[in-house]
Parts: sequence; C-alpha cells; structure tokens
Amino acid sequence: MGITSISLKKETKEKLNLLRKIYEAKLGKSLSWDEFFEKLLEKEKEEVNFEILKLSDKEAEIMLDLLKKGRESWRRYA
Repeated sequence: MGITSISLKKETKEKLNLLRKIYEAKLGKSLSWDEFFEKLLEKEKEEVNFEILKLSDKEAEIMLDLLKKGRESWRRYA
C-alpha cells in the first residue's frame, strides 16, 4: 500500500482533527486518519443517493454519441 500526503491549511486540519475526535468519542476507540476518512466517506455515501449517477440505456447511448463526436472534432485539431 502506498502512502500519500495532501496539503491542507492549518485551520482545515484542526477542524478535521476535531471531527475525528468526535467520531472517536462516539465509537469509543481511536481512529487512524485512514479509518476516519473511511468512516466519513461511508457517511457521505449514505447521505447521497448514488443511484442518481446511473444512466438509462438511452442516456448512455446519447452520452457515448456525444463523446465520439467530441473526439472526432478534437482529432481534426490535433
């Protein structure tokens, strides 16, 4: 597993750290940053209905057609 880093303002990190402590208190255990972000993403997934991101077959055909036309147009200028 690779490790990465992200740059945050100090204020943002402090807010995230406070939220992490709230999660830890609710769960009654310490969380690594990875565990904290996983919990945060799980909560977000529950609140957002990802079904809205699915396309019908007709919508998918239209999107595919638009993508093909866009690529053809782009190739003329490349």
